[in-house]
Amino acid sequence: MAEIPKIPFKGARKIDDFEAVDVGELMVKRSRDLDHDPTHPHQLLFYAILIAHQRPVRHWLDFREYHLQAGDSLLIARGQVHAFSRHPAFAGGELILFTENFLLRHVGPSTLAKITRLYNYDLNQAQYSNPAATTSFAEQLHHELQRPHGILQGDILAHLLALYLLRIEADHQSQSTNYRFDRQYELFAAFRSLVATHYVTTRNARDFAEQLDISYKHLNEICKSFTRRTAKAFIDAHVVLEAKRKLVATSLSVKEIAFSCGFDEPTNFLKYFRNRTGKTPVTFREELARG
Repeated sequence: MAEIPKIPFKGARKIDDFEAVDVGELMVKRSRDLDHDPTHPHQLLFYAILIAHQRPVRHWLDFREYHLQAGDSLLIARGQVHAFSRHPAFAGGELILFTENFLLRHVGPSTLAKITRLYNYDLNQAQYSNPAATTSFAEQLHHELQRPHGILQGDILAHLLALYLLRIEADHQSQSTNYRFDRQYELFAAFRSLVATHYVTTRNARDFAEQLDISYKHLNEICKSFTRRTAKAFIDAHVVLEAKRKLVATSLSVKEIAFSCGFDEPTNFLKYFRNRTGKTPVTFREELARG
């Protein structure tokens, strides 16, 4: 069984848990230095920002192709399935890579809560377009990386990163009334975590409401407030995403994937998947394989 590659952080610089990588150089390295093909689906065990500089970039993230223009950026959360374009003309840009430990070491709790919220892909759009802010961030970052390594360099890089992500967060907040840091958001985050952990054993929203010690109605209200979806629809979307990841990233049979997603009968999984995607699992897998 060929599982999807899970890529740990392997920084080449002296700065722990932070790296800036030119995608063009990464594509050159893939044939000799990497243990995976970046143009095939893989998962990062850390966070990333993909920045398009001089030319358009295409990137595949959780079964959606993003088209980035110069100055755009794409936030890639830990665990998301992504791949670089197979077309050389669109496999460019720069990757800013950093780990959770890097943020914990250098960023205060209040700021950390705001910027890590950006990587909640159930709430936010991954693509960000603000060429002035992105260009300024990249220029300051490279200016600092070109300096001799010093004891405060990690702090400086972290503050540049935090400032850029806070700008994205501020732009998001100005466009939405759902950005609140209160008990409602804490409950939504807890619900999201429970679904990710227990979706194999239950897809019943009432079970999750009970675990959170709130009513089913309250859970629905919270979920609609943040995602414009019911709790049941949120759970279904998560299950379908996990099924898609398994279909494209493993050689498991559809029957095996059905069982791994918590379905007692493969036929029930087939109906569930087709009702929510318009395709059978086999058709989805074949289309992705063809690129």
